[in-house]
Amino acid sequence: MGNKKSKIELVFLIVLLYCLTNYANPEWVIYNRSNTPLFNDAVSTMVVGDNGYVWVGTLEFLAEFDGASWTLFNSNTSILPDNSIRSLTLDNDGGVWIGTNKGLVKKNGTNGTLYTTENSDLPDNEIVALTTDVSGKIWIGTHAGGVVTFDGSNWTTYNTTNSGLPDNYVWEFAFDTEGYTWIGTFYGGLAKFKGSSWTVYNESNSDIPDNRVLGLMVDNPQSVWLGTKEGGVGHLDGTNWTVYNTDNSKLANNYILEIKKDRFGNKWIGAVQPGGMIKINPSDEWTVLNTSNSPLPNDGVRVIEFDKQDNMWIGTYGGVAVYKEGGVVPIQTPPLKTFYHLTSHKCFPNPFSSKTSIQYTIPKAGYVSLAIFNIAGQRVKTLTSNYHTPGNYSVIWNGLDKHNNQVSNGTYLYKITQGSITYTNKILFKR
Repeated sequence: MGNKKSKIELVFLIVLLYCLTNYANPEWVIYNRSNTPLFNDAVSTMVVGDNGYVWVGTLEFLAEFDGASWTLFNSNTSILPDNSIRSLTLDNDGGVWIGTNKGLVKKNGTNGTLYTTENSDLPDNEIVALTTDVSGKIWIGTHAGGVVTFDGSNWTTYNTTNSGLPDNYVWEFAFDTEGYTWIGTFYGGLAKFKGSSWTVYNESNSDIPDNRVLGLMVDNPQSVWLGTKEGGVGHLDGTNWTVYNTDNSKLANNYILEIKKDRFGNKWIGAVQPGGMIKINPSDEWTVLNTSNSPLPNDGVRVIEFDKQDNMWIGTYGGVAVYKEGGVVPIQTPPLKTFYHLTSHKCFPNPFSSKTSIQYTIPKAGYVSLAIFNIAGQRVKTLTSNYHTPGNYSVIWNGLDKHNNQVSNGTYLYKITQGSITYTNKILFKR
């Protein structure tokens, strides 16, 4: 009897440990408008820093995630010239470079610099692609001005007039170990470049499946993978092309936006709906992950990044997903740095017809503003703008604008700002 009881207890402990472990470290974690201040789920770009912090761009705001809190930035609360965030990269000093439709921003802490065609040698303000090479040089792909590099002092431009670049609409970059830069263009195919040497692969001179290259990954100098707009996935082994599409593979869509490789040799492909995400392991076995067989929040996968814990960060058109087989490892906040964040407890009622109460917590003394904006980003009314001591606060909005006129039915944003930190959330007025 005693042995039987011990076995039962042992089995119970094993099951309990398994449940606790999987509860604490699920394989999937989802961030979207339902559980974060991210009021737009369509991720356009994303980058993960060495400290584990994640920067997420949408066509309405830029967000930073430190593992616990989200901080949102837009053109009303920061140096950003435009809310459409097209591309992101991190430099060797920890600064984040932000490509928008109206210029390029370098942000380092609370400091920021805006570069445009008016104050720099940028040939085009619409920044489509960004990356940083091993030397720390920033590579910039533009919509109509070709490629630009910036080393902190000097700007160098490559375009269809002064180089072998086949198209001035540049979508993607990749680097190989032999010093070549690979450039994916939107209409001109794939270019390979080093010094004054250019090689171009397009539909006229190769078996590339489509001239519109949207995803690009260099496995090694003799192995280049690319995703295209309508031709599926192309693989160049140095000489020959192999094409994977909906006819000969598990791809559900030939519109491929992203290709990345993890440190275990798995290749990950992100596609437009209904493509989801595809894993190709080193044994060339294909596995499809989508909303039907996994917690992936949307079958449109725009960007894939990996952090130092081997978590995979997936930017979709339905929010951000974090995935790791065996359990996601939480971000480890670096020591000796104290973070404080505005916290909005609730806005109630929401929707509202006559008045609503916005309740929030200020953890650190300072000047705080709380303002209402319409969905176009125009300030409707400032509810408070004064010095706050740490504590809990509540502000009433009665649906009137700054002229004391009743606002129209619709969605509005309330923004609580303290210094460089902003908390934003939606509020619906409906009479």
